[in-house]
Amino acid sequence: MLPGVSFIEQVEALKKGDKKSIILDGKGKASVAVVSSLIDKEYIDSNGMKGKGFKSIHFLGDSLWLLGSQTLPPLIEGTSSGLGKMEEANSKRDLNENSNEGKDEKIEEISLSLSSQTLAQKLEQDELIDYCFTYTAKNYFKGEHLKELPMLYNIFWVVMSNVPCRPLRSTHLDIKKSKWKKLSVFLEEKMKENIVQVEEKKEGVFQIVSIDKAHPSLVGFRGDLFSEEELSENVAILAEREGDQVNEKIEIIEMFKAPSLLFPLFQEQGKRKEDLYDISQVREAISAYIATHNLTVEKSKQNVVLDILLAGIVLKKGEYKETISKKDLNEIIINKMQPHYILKIGDDNSEIRKGSPGPINITLEDRQQRKHITHIFGLESFGINPNSVSSEFNKLFAASTTVQQLPGKTAGKEVLIQGDFVKEIATYIIEKYSIPKKYLQASHKGKTININ
Repeated sequence: MLPGVSFIEQVEALKKGDKKSIILDGKGKASVAVVSSLIDKEYIDSNGMKGKGFKSIHFLGDSLWLLGSQTLPPLIEGTSSGLGKMEEANSKRDLNENSNEGKDEKIEEISLSLSSQTLAQKLEQDELIDYCFTYTAKNYFKGEHLKELPMLYNIFWVVMSNVPCRPLRSTHLDIKKSKWKKLSVFLEEKMKENIVQVEEKKEGVFQIVSIDKAHPSLVGFRGDLFSEEELSENVAILAEREGDQVNEKIEIIEMFKAPSLLFPLFQEQGKRKEDLYDISQVREAISAYIATHNLTVEKSKQNVVLDILLAGIVLKKGEYKETISKKDLNEIIINKMQPHYILKIGDDNSEIRKGSPGPINITLEDRQQRKHITHIFGLESFGINPNSVSSEFNKLFAASTTVQQLPGKTAGKEVLIQGDFVKEIATYIIEKYSIPKKYLQASHKGKTININ
């Protein structure tokens, strides 16, 4: 990117396709990469130092470098090389030292603001990621954690990133800054080494099935890359995590309110018009009214005589009936009650909401080239913030997510995730929030998806 360029030599002669070398910013000149120019002087004059300027051809630490002598550039005074445990280079290379007249293309030197620390981070990421993988494979999957296998790639990455085998605050795992670039490439390498066994759960979604604890790389692993002093910061971090854990369990209690037509049934028992009742309390109120007014049919204890109040509730216009079964009476009255529900979130928060809860809808949409989009809406009915859960899904499934407003002023928002994650999302919602399955509906092309 051009914003990182501090100075370009021979900028007047810069043309598209020119080959340039990247050198470390500091005292001395150590070439660490070869690039091809994507821009020329006219572009810089018109746009300034913005956008992409060069395409990488070869760089220190890539596969070509690994096939060679793996010689490193000399450490530069005044910079933090970070190449640490690797040997200091025994030779210097200057791509402009000798030019061959017989070659069509001439490699010219370009001075970029690419510090040795940036290269160090790349090399250190390779070592750090491999170290954390080995530690996790050897030490995490024991006892109860063995039941977590099979484990999706992205969930494994979350576990690996949070295992306290490294200083959790002062170090950071970033697969994109490693030589593998993608987690799938890294784990495929571990599969070829026979450390893990993987399988494709469904199209494009992979999971780790098993780990060979007897593999030499795990058996001989010492796990001593960091000292106790370096790991001491984890004590406070783990304590913070423990303290920050909030009970996000959600409890739904379905309740009912009596409309004006039904309120006399409850008024006789001293109830107020604003009172709410669960379904058992509604049945108790009906039974109490029947007993108070002696409405049970003597010869048939399961039937009830319809008095003026009950007849007004039960009978339709023009309909005549003297008795009704208790079962039918209960069903009719419950269906005419106004639904409400109490939403309890965690230990302290609760609120009363009108209407019936849910459902949370999870639908799968097909896109071109066998791609999918998973839609989730209805989260607000359960006090779940779509924006927050979108961020969680982004990390958990390592997939692109977005939130958009549904049509209508009170329609709420929906979360969109790139990929087919219907069952994974249903499992996440059920396990994290303790929401019963009956409040979740999953579908694809109008057909119900079994989320068991």
